[in-house]
Amino acid sequence: MSAVETQAGVEEALALLGRLEESDRRWILDHLPATAKARLAEGVGAGRAQWARLAACDAASVAEVLNAEPAWLVHAVLAAGHWPWKAEVVERLPATVRMEVNGMSRRGVTLARPAVEFLLRSMTERLEKTAVHVQFDSLVLSFTREAGQ
Repeated sequence: MSAVETQAGVEEALALLGRLEESDRRWILDHLPATAKARLAEGVGAGRAQWARLAACDAASVAEVLNAEPAWLVHAVLAAGHWPWKAEVVERLPATVRMEVNGMSRRGVTLARPAVEFLLRSMTERLEKTAVHVQFDSLVLSFTREAGQ
């Protein structure tokens, strides 16, 4: 089982636990082995860390990634949290996409939580890969400049 599949299983378990009555949730948690409780606790922390990494991205990079995506996906990402870059990203969107996203916001369009979490994970991975490529390209450019002198 891959790390992504394991994380998805933990997230599903947390979502199921969250929908239970408090007494049922408490009973299940009280009877879980320590290792299972630890995995659930790690899952909670991983989700928060994922959102923090995405929130730390710069607006230009986020806008670049979202610029080629359909309006429904852009809306889902923007509506998922109180992102520090949200206003700047919206300004950078093409006018037609911006109008569609605003319309979806007014109508209260939402995606299921697992779908939103998948989109956010994918966005974070894509942004982090882009950042690594940019850093590598800038290192190569710096090296070639220094070698040419």
